[in-house]
Amino acid sequence: MKPPVETRAALTLSIRENLLSTNAAGFREKITRELDQASAARPSLVEVDLCGAKIVDSVGLNLIVMVIKRVQAWEGKVRLLVDDANVARTFRFTRLDTHAEIVMR
Repeated sequence: MKPPVETRAALTLSIRENLLSTNAAGFREKITRELDQASAARPSLVEVDLCGAKIVDSVGLNLIVMVIKRVQAWEGKVRLLVDDANVARTFRFTRLDTHAEIVMR
């Protein structure tokens, strides 16, 4: 796991429910719009609030990867906020913890 990022969050993206193929398209539109608006300011830290999510499937993981790539393109960091051990385990198993900080709430 990466060491904690020391900067304050400049942008928080809230998902706060299961991130599945059945709802990922709506979240993708919302998050893409929010990232487009934030890209001019190039925040140093983007938090993705997944508290409340108990399941993240492959389509949901793809959405998280898209966020990480967009933020890293402007040299920012991503912090994934989770409150479910299984979701955190999925992120570690898929090695997302090497690209984003995972914080258990």
